Amino acid sequence: MADWQVIADLSVSDLVLWAHTDSGRFVAAAHSRPATGATVHLEDVIGRRMPAAREAMALEALMSGQIVVAAAPEWTGSSAVREEYVPVIHNSRAIAVVTRETAVGVLRGGRIVDKPLEELADALCLMIAQGTFPINGAATAVRHGTPRVGDGVVSLDDDGVVTYASPNAQSCFHRLGVEGDIEGSQLAEAVTSIIPERTPVDETMAVVLMGRQAWLTEVEVGGVFLSLRSIPLRRDGARAGALLLVRDVSEIRRREQVLMNKDATIREIHHRVKNNLQTVSALLRMQARRATNEETRTALTEAERRVGTIATVHAALSQNVDEQVDFDEVFSSVLRSAAAVATPTGQVSTAWRQVRGY
Repeated sequence: MADWQVIADLSVSDLVLWAHTDSGRFVAAAHSRPATGATVHLEDVIGRRMPAAREAMALEALMSGQIVVAAAPEWTGSSAVREEYVPVIHNSRAIAVVTRETAVGVLRGGRIVDKPLEELADALCLMIAQGTFPINGAATAVRHGTPRVGDGVVSLDDDGVVTYASPNAQSCFHRLGVEGDIEGSQLAEAVTSIIPERTPVDETMAVVLMGRQAWLTEVEVGGVFLSLRSIPLRRDGARAGALLLVRDVSEIRRREQVLMNKDATIREIHHRVKNNLQTVSALLRMQARRATNEETRTALTEAERRVGTIATVHAALSQNVDEQVDFDEVFSSVLRSAAAVATPTGQVSTAWRQVRGY
């Protein structure tokens, strides 16, 4: 379910996962709407039973392990919906059925859905029916800025040559510095040729650009950052090219760099405050040792310990990133200081009071 959004976006279709219950009925267990177009189901279908008229095709797909396509679109009010039943194979056994429901004549950006995108969605559905998708160990959301279909799509053949590139994908690679039309070129060679020498690159970049590994990588040239996600395609156990998703994440990375700089500045401020408190404590200690008056020595010693307590609390606050501090740990340190301040004839006692809500 974490990986099937790409199918919904490629084909501008609603995907519904149907579980076969002990009663013999199919119940909707999950639903994915396309982010690239209008949805077929305006209402939530999770938990609903499949209409009896559709269960025969769902059962056929479940029992045969083959994709079943409805002979004619189903009319829902004023629109027609084309239905496709895809068996979900796990360990060579069908465990559920996914329906791909597409409104007939769906438009994306004022034109019919691109045929190459539809073919990529068909290839992924076939992989589901053959038990090879989702891909084990694939990176679905490793880092902020993971590309999606709307960001840019590239189709590669077995040799890593671009057979199709969406307009957004073309724009991304042009911003990176790749000149001309990337269709018909070997993507890995085109990208590596513009990377300056001695520039550190992700070790997975080559296999992702060739479509050999289901993983994420990032390419940076001249301050432009592209996030790339590769999904290798397989048909009947053999490689059948790859699907590459690309996104320009330059603005995201720049913001992350600004936050990192601010975080480094804050850490430096905390470090300087800590050093200053230690310096003040050391000066008070030295002054107390030189004092000839007992009352003055006692006052300076008490001031030194108070500064030490402030330093303890500051250290606990500055080293915590989730804005939560273990009170018991801080209080134990402060309590030891209080015991040291106490006179031999005095006593230090603690009183615990239950506070409502804690």
